[in-house]
Amino acid sequence: MIITRENQLSLTIFITTLSALLPGNSNYPLAVIPCLFFLILKIFDQTNSKLQINSSSIAISWIIFFSVFSILSLINFLVLDNPNNAIESLLFSTIYIIYILFFIQFRFSELIKGIITGVIPMFVYMLFLELPLRLFAKNFLNQGLRSLLNLRNSNEFVLRGFFEESSHMPSLIIILIFSLIYFINLNSKNLSSKNKFFIFSCFILSSTHISGSFLVSFYLPLIIFLFLKFINKLIEGKFLLFKIKTLFSLFSITILITLYRDLIISKVTNSLIFSHSIAVRSFGFFGSIYDFLANPFLGIGAGLYRDTRGPSVAGFIELFSSNDQIYDVLSKGYLLANYENFKSSGYSFPIYSSTGYLLSETGIFFLIFIIPYLILVFKGLKFSWYKFDNFDISKLHNLLIGLIPLNYLIYFTFAFPRMLPYFVLATILTEKYFMENKKDLSYKI
Repeated sequence: MIITRENQLSLTIFITTLSALLPGNSNYPLAVIPCLFFLILKIFDQTNSKLQINSSSIAISWIIFFSVFSILSLINFLVLDNPNNAIESLLFSTIYIIYILFFIQFRFSELIKGIITGVIPMFVYMLFLELPLRLFAKNFLNQGLRSLLNLRNSNEFVLRGFFEESSHMPSLIIILIFSLIYFINLNSKNLSSKNKFFIFSCFILSSTHISGSFLVSFYLPLIIFLFLKFINKLIEGKFLLFKIKTLFSLFSITILITLYRDLIISKVTNSLIFSHSIAVRSFGFFGSIYDFLANPFLGIGAGLYRDTRGPSVAGFIELFSSNDQIYDVLSKGYLLANYENFKSSGYSFPIYSSTGYLLSETGIFFLIFIIPYLILVFKGLKFSWYKFDNFDISKLHNLLIGLIPLNYLIYFTFAFPRMLPYFVLATILTEKYFMENKKDLSYKI
């Protein structure tokens, strides 16, 4: 095959970064095009036509789950008076099966290189065009360049690359941060000064990205984990060790994050007062809990999530009618989220919670999806706890890889752009890493 395996991945990741540049809605599933194309080529490749899925337990479980989801969606497409959203659910489940089948074919090392090389065009744009314009020509960036690229304006001092919203960028950079650190640790002696500068710049731009979604899904679990680890080390009479290079990196990141202090304070304040954004994203999941309680077998039904958020959220709030304080807070959040306005305008409500979406539309079948993933979350936390004992670069990737399943579970629940492939990619990357390091998962709890 002319296109190497690594180039297949790189091209797929690069095309995915362009998902928000098309007219209309953002985050089209562009990645499915190269994924499907390369899968077809592999099937008809006479030298190696066998698809590899038997080594991944989570991939098999998810293929079964999304196959069931597609069947439920197809049934509702045939019986519903307005089957548009059932078609969307059918496409979604089919697209995820394609994502799984594609990414599972690659080795861990290939996935790492594919991720890094695939984002190079976007980070060249961020480093040499978006950053200077953000510093010195903000109006031109918003009204000129981003408008030309069909992207929304940004009043925040936050680099967005080719993403339309800052809350979408964590879908990529959570896994990218780990990939960069792992790659540097593995190849630091063989990299040229130019490559080291670019990789370090990508790491700084990624790790200093600020959005509510990134703070909650990446930094909050990281801070809590480090705090617990620090307390544990103190109890054992030990300390987490820092080396000079790591201290310099952490110091640089701290300085840059300090520049965003007003924005961070704003994000935290909005969370505490249950702002519109927090209310919308939270209720997207909470309403799904009510759907499951009301009908544990099938939930609200495939294709019906968008059109039933108002009644579902109202039903969830009523569960707390006996507690006036909680009921008042949730009721105010309901008004802030504008559920009634969406209902009266005839528009389907956006899907902010992918976890809630799957729970609502699949009911008890959702367990096929979530149980293997929760096992992966547990494995990851266990791995990080025992393998991370200092901030040396050679140990730091052990911390990050173990937290990735938890990072994406939080993000998938409250903000993940569901048509992008990064959640599947991160899951398969993590599982493959653990499969290659089985002996490190044999600790007793």
